[in-house]
Amino acid sequence: MEDIDNAATKTVELPPSSSPQQLVAKVPCNPALVIVGANGSGKTRVGVWLETKGPQRSRVHRIPAQRTLRFPASISPIGLQTARDAFQWGERPRSWDEPTWLNNRDTHKISTRYGYAVLGNVASASISDFDKLLVLMFSENYTQLLQFEKATRKSRRRVPPPDTILHRASRLWQAVLPHRVLEFESGEVRARPTEGPGDSYLATGLSDGERAVFYLIGQCLCAVADAVIVIDEPELHLHPSIQQKLWDAIEAERADCQFVYITHDLSFAESREQAATVWLKSSDGTSFDWHVVGDTTGIPEAVYLEILGSRQSALFIEGTHESVDYDVARAVYPTFIVKPMGSCSNVIAATKAFRRWRTFHRMECFGVVDRDYLSQKQIDAYRRSGVFVPKVAEMENLFLSHDVLALMNDQLGTGSGVVTAVQDMVFNEFQRLKSEHVLALTKRDIALTLGSYAGGDSTAEVVTELADLMLSMDVNNIFSRHLAATDDIIGRRDYESVLRDFNHKGLVDRASGLFGLTKPSYMERVRALLRAGHPALVRLLKAWLPELRG
Repeated sequence: MEDIDNAATKTVELPPSSSPQQLVAKVPCNPALVIVGANGSGKTRVGVWLETKGPQRSRVHRIPAQRTLRFPASISPIGLQTARDAFQWGERPRSWDEPTWLNNRDTHKISTRYGYAVLGNVASASISDFDKLLVLMFSENYTQLLQFEKATRKSRRRVPPPDTILHRASRLWQAVLPHRVLEFESGEVRARPTEGPGDSYLATGLSDGERAVFYLIGQCLCAVADAVIVIDEPELHLHPSIQQKLWDAIEAERADCQFVYITHDLSFAESREQAATVWLKSSDGTSFDWHVVGDTTGIPEAVYLEILGSRQSALFIEGTHESVDYDVARAVYPTFIVKPMGSCSNVIAATKAFRRWRTFHRMECFGVVDRDYLSQKQIDAYRRSGVFVPKVAEMENLFLSHDVLALMNDQLGTGSGVVTAVQDMVFNEFQRLKSEHVLALTKRDIALTLGSYAGGDSTAEVVTELADLMLSMDVNNIFSRHLAATDDIIGRRDYESVLRDFNHKGLVDRASGLFGLTKPSYMERVRALLRAGHPALVRLLKAWLPELRG
């Protein structure tokens, strides 16, 4: 029996998790719960468990992913209770009296609804109940209309017409697919375009998506009151543009019910904004390794779920899928799932968020951000959070290292002198922009110092401590110190230090001219080799990047 307080608290009890971190089997489901997992993780078996073994199984109405959507050409109503029984449990054997039926309908359902499958084969069995669904909808409609007619004849006042399941289905259909209207005739369902000329036609001519919409609406409307409706692959046959609209409408229409969606579609999972989310890692058929996805602040839930579903270690980087950073990371870290997060702050937040839940998913996660003008103290702090920096100021500088230039020179056959010419160009730019570079470092140090300001407990203390902090900063001395370090690099012609410290994205573009290239540019040619996984190029880049083990 279901716990008495379960209906009030709106939970669904899942099979016990084999994860030692997930000690509670009851999961919030108000109004919905989404179970996400990769193909082969055992998602369907969770649905079968809910339907056949779970403590709420008497309320569970499961819509399997393996479903036949053949629309019957004609339908004949029958007795309403007979139609309900046939839809929910399977056709009742004629020899069974009422007690026999009530005692055996659970097992009868498994053997008939799933094509005489045994319990262990239910997960792979296909269901073909479109005819039973429509018989129930038409039988309910016919019964209600007869009652309406009887009530109208007896009453002198106007009796409101019944809102039958067929009418409710038509209303939901129209809200989701406004380009078609459904018409119900004697034993037939027809469709007609809402705009322009066009005759009605039998619903057998509906597209796969249109039939799926009608079937899902009908299944949910015909579920018993307060049902737990379990939908395996709710996105199947549906265009992404209507998925959210359809399920929003169905949930609103069946507000008495709870919905459990079982899917591998991460965009669908994210669309159920009010639903709790469970990640199913794996199942061996009898035990299930799952946990509730907690607070993903700092990382979009869709990204989080994609990483979990991939079962790979994660690497968050700056930029987008079109960025140089993405090409480099994909080539150098092939065992990681690489997710661009835009800004440096997003990378840090995502890495911290994912690592917070490492005890649940037991997967490794790192971040890589540009060195830019980070101080060594900042770099050390980032490292403690799992965020690392390369040995260059920005990713583009990787392509200006001596070894990469030499490799590209061999690839392009541009002859001797080009590598030296590019390095001279980099040194000359560094020297030309020396003052701007030193000033940027000075501003960084000032910002770090101001960031340490803690204030005081009174106005006087605030004024005093701020004044003391300002006096402690000798801006001229800071500038002079960075200038001396920069002059030392130039004096020693320390090329690697220039690549480490110098932020100037235009340098790689200027290398194109020295290689005698226009289109594709030097950068585009290097990236093409990276995407092809050129082993020598990947090996050279690894020397400049952090070593990460997934």
